[in-house]
Amino acid sequence: HRRLASVKPTDEWQLMQEIEFSRMADLSFSVGDVKELGTYGKVGVYDHAYDRVTSRLERPLKAAGTVRYNVTASEDPVLAKIASTSNEVKVFATDAVVALLMASTVSFSAWDIVVNRVGDKLFLDKRDGGPVDFPPVNENATEPPPEASDKTGSINSAPMLALESRDIVRNYIKQITGKASIDLEHANPFNEGASDADKTADDNAYRYRVFDLSARADGSDDEADAPANDSGERCFMAVRTEIDGVIAAGAQKQRQLFIRALTQHDINATGAGNAFDWRAKLDTQRAAVIAIENKNNGSKLARWAFQAVLADADQIRLGFVARASPRDRTRHGILGFQSYVPADMLAQLKLSEFKAWGIVKAIVDMCLQLDEGRYVIMRDPNRSVICLYSVPPGTFENDDAEDAPLSAPATDDADF
Repeated sequence: HRRLASVKPTDEWQLMQEIEFSRMADLSFSVGDVKELGTYGKVGVYDHAYDRVTSRLERPLKAAGTVRYNVTASEDPVLAKIASTSNEVKVFATDAVVALLMASTVSFSAWDIVVNRVGDKLFLDKRDGGPVDFPPVNENATEPPPEASDKTGSINSAPMLALESRDIVRNYIKQITGKASIDLEHANPFNEGASDADKTADDNAYRYRVFDLSARADGSDDEADAPANDSGERCFMAVRTEIDGVIAAGAQKQRQLFIRALTQHDINATGAGNAFDWRAKLDTQRAAVIAIENKNNGSKLARWAFQAVLADADQIRLGFVARASPRDRTRHGILGFQSYVPADMLAQLKLSEFKAWGIVKAIVDMCLQLDEGRYVIMRDPNRSVICLYSVPPGTFENDDAEDAPLSAPATDDADF
């Protein structure tokens, strides 16, 4: 099965380096102390009525009626303020981009990250409408969904399934946390001047954190023993993470949730991955259903697990949402959920947080050696290789998301 590139290099792109997955297999790094920079926005409180949902007592999935932004790091006002006021923090990214790097060695489909080197700062960005916004469905299946290059293809093509899945996740989060909300420490940074009634206001909540990526002597956890990179400077990375919901815990600390949903479209379609019919098997053979999903969607689940780790979420709440009819991509039913402690989900997926940080550390160190300019890190669509390209400064600035073969249909910034 040949896969399509997430974006096609042009003659103006200069290949600077190729990194084989095999070379990243032995990387490992223990991240230093994490500094909290505050929480922003309003977060929904989990509705425990959804604890009782089963495949026999399913709930119809409702349209959210709100939007959730996924603004890239270099356009984030909070990260921009940190970049302008801090001499120590050099690297800036969102959790989705960092998690994509962490899970890179288990990815099968192509993806890309835009690297912007500005002065001594490094921004790891994403393209609107690209693979960071639309994680694939059944990417790791033996026969994945067909990758139609046109956007008017089958509703079961890879781009259309990715778009459907993105919308389902957005609606699912709102539905199970929409009855009540809690104001966090600061106002949503993307809603300046917006009213509560503004339907285009961002409905997301964020937690900003700074990770210490400084090299450590002999694996020491002592901050004083972390001299740094080759230039002798400390290396800190600011990351915007997501808070999808909270579980009220009385007088105790509220539990922070990272919420996503797996989707089932048509079990008879090409790329269904030999999945069971969830309506028939989820309640009675849950372990088998989960095992198949781990196999077919290992890359996406890895990305979500690492995002939860980056946010220091207390729990991952993973919903199961299926089409009401295999031929209708607009109506869906909520059939149940599975909850995980993030570390336990990583263990189930046979992933290591230390190895994942090793990959991030290696990529960041490589990018900090680059001259000012714009670069692209790409996962080759048909080889287990990451490629680093130098690209012209204006690359992607005027592009429509329609240009990306694997992208779902072009949308605005309100996506995952």
